[in-house]
Amino acid sequence: METAGDVIDYVAKVIRRTLNEEDMAYLWKRMNILYFRIAKKQSWELLRTQVDVETGTDEDGVWLPSNLAGIDKVIRRDSTNGDIEFLERSRAGVEEHDRNYRFTRYCPATVVAFTASDVVLQKDAAAFTSTLMSAETDDYTDMFVRFGEEQGYYQLLTNLTFTPTYNGPTFSKTTVEVRPDNTQKMIFLDPNEDYESGETVTVYYWRTPLPLYDRKQQVLLPSALPLQLELLIDALVWKRRDRTADRYRAELENDAMPEMVAMNPPRSVPFYPKSVVNTAFTCAENYFKDRY
Repeated sequence: METAGDVIDYVAKVIRRTLNEEDMAYLWKRMNILYFRIAKKQSWELLRTQVDVETGTDEDGVWLPSNLAGIDKVIRRDSTNGDIEFLERSRAGVEEHDRNYRFTRYCPATVVAFTASDVVLQKDAAAFTSTLMSAETDDYTDMFVRFGEEQGYYQLLTNLTFTPTYNGPTFSKTTVEVRPDNTQKMIFLDPNEDYESGETVTVYYWRTPLPLYDRKQQVLLPSALPLQLELLIDALVWKRRDRTADRYRAELENDAMPEMVAMNPPRSVPFYPKSVVNTAFTCAENYFKDRY
């Protein structure tokens, strides 16, 4: 599997430039921006995970993880009546004959739970210091945080400790945002368009990766070539070599990206067949009668 160093070396060699410290820092920053952009395109195998959430009782909904990039499936496990899959669609877009269990996502007007601007954060640390956070009486355990302008999300173990380890640059003064402003809520609706409540639902999703800070860090994609080409195109445009960039765009769109998608296996989530109204069906009598 390719590493961050492989990506950087490839780009530096192709553009045939010896980059100074400032240019190299910019290249690493752009690499992470493009890395996150690709990660959000679709469900990549190494970024897949899941979380159990309790359904809300009203239109307010329940919070999703801040590091969520996209959703594969949402299923309520039911050993008695069969599993129920919630489908993502807008409330207004449901036809009368196509009533299903559904979910919708949205970003509330007020998302951020807490911010502090006096954070001291060390490289390779799993904790930070902040007078403002230390004085906070609310418990933010299990919420996600983001530091300054860094790309990654870290889950709080206590108000001042987190996981996984932060491997970025040291900051003597930066900010922390608890439950960053991109965090979404999810609302669950049953076939009667009532709010689903009192149930545990499993959200199968893929997450954003951790930023690439070290040359030895692995790129968590089926192939690093699309990231290499994206960064190369970015660097060529930056160096005003647009014609050369166009040649690499064609390689990215026609070869590299389709090949990476083909290398990515579909997500397998155990699930029993359902009818159009989300009820388990058999072929005991008439297939179409059971289905409808």
